Amino acid sequence: MNLSTFIIAAIVFIPMALIIYNQIKKARSGQTGCGCGCSGCAHASQCHPAQKTELKKDRN
Repeated sequence: MNLSTFIIAAIVFIPMALIIYNQIKKARSGQTGCGCGCSGCAHASQCHPAQKTELKKDRN
């Protein structure tokens, strides 16, 4: 593998790795993937389903 191939591979791989890392970090912290709030989103229930503890409170 020559130097130019290595540089091009690094230019492609490093941003992809950072994007994947950022998405995993957001998912673990509970942030939305789209970057906006969920208050006006029609798909908010699919992104953040109700937790089991919340369901138990509603049943009581």
